[in-house]
Amino acid sequence: MILSRKDLKNYLAADFARYPHSNLPSFLRWIAGDEHIKIKHYLWVLRHTEYAVNNRRLYNPILRFWLRRLGYKYQLMIPLNTCEKGLKVNHLGGGIFLNANKIGKNCTVTSGVVFGKKGEDDYNRPIIGDNVEVTLGAKIIGRVNVGDNVVVAPNSVVVKDVPNNAVISGIPARIIKMN
Repeated sequence: MILSRKDLKNYLAADFARYPHSNLPSFLRWIAGDEHIKIKHYLWVLRHTEYAVNNRRLYNPILRFWLRRLGYKYQLMIPLNTCEKGLKVNHLGGGIFLNANKIGKNCTVTSGVVFGKKGEDDYNRPIIGDNVEVTLGAKIIGRVNVGDNVVVAPNSVVVKDVPNNAVISGIPARIIKMN
């Protein structure tokens, strides 16, 4: 949770450090259509909105509107105050909906990933551990605890708890390998 300017800077530094560095100025990369710049823009607005909401700033509604607008534009929806430091979104498009109770540090998601709740209860949402990689088109549905250092293979559907240090795949997902 981002409660101070120092926390905000730490979260942004951790998020941005996971993307490749380029010598081209940002505005040229934006004009050229570099999607990492667009993802960084979304994360910047997300983190500033979390800071504004947690500290009851007056510009909170403006940032919420801006975040929602970017979410529709980039097909990327992440609820406020759910992600720890170091979130990495590899590709835009295909819809990325991360409706989870908690997403751990250094989590990586790609295109088409859905973290969803089961039923109407908000407590029936997934809890994702640290250093988790969720690949193309994977779905994690319901009150599922995904451990630390887990890799979810493409197009997997996770409906049961996953232990630490596992590679899972399939519909429904099964453990393929333990690291």
